Amino acid sequence: MIMCKRCEKTKEQKDFIKNKRAKSGYSIICKECSNKEKRSYLDTKRDMIREYNRNKYYENHQENKQKKTEKSKKFRSDFPEEYKRIQSEWRLKNPDKVRVKALLRSKTQECKDKRNKRLRENKNDKDLPKIRARKILQAAVRVGYMIRPDKCENCLKKCKPDGHHDDYNKPLEVTWLCKICHAHKHNKLMDMKP
Repeated sequence: MIMCKRCEKTKEQKDFIKNKRAKSGYSIICKECSNKEKRSYLDTKRDMIREYNRNKYYENHQENKQKKTEKSKKFRSDFPEEYKRIQSEWRLKNPDKVRVKALLRSKTQECKDKRNKRLRENKNDKDLPKIRARKILQAAVRVGYMIRPDKCENCLKKCKPDGHHDDYNKPLEVTWLCKICHAHKHNKLMDMKP
């Protein structure tokens, strides 16, 4: 039995925090009093503590981000199969986040420049019907001859769907698909369900 110096009650050893510096091996303040002190301190200094933590986070933000990136790259190179499995599981659990990321990535200027460069380099005679069909469809939607639906015909999710051509010689016969379903149609995302 030990007596607490704050509440002056005699309590069992299990009610005290272990302290190697003390003779008895336990603190002179019981857990209950110690917790009350911590709570009162946090209540009075909460804003100051939050500000300190926020500043610390932003001071080391770039360093931590770089360390995390290096760690991730090392894991990717050491365990490629495991990394693919984890990524595909995450994509299956978070389809909405995948859609948002893909959409944001496609809107960046860097992505648009890469796409345009790739199209310019790979442009040949067999791509001309595809380009022609896309332009005709875009013009038809813009003029109002065709109306773009507000949901995907495959998964029925609300979005701004793409027009998928089964035959480029029939430019106005399209299936309206979301980004993921459209990628599945072209076999680009094999490990992810629409």
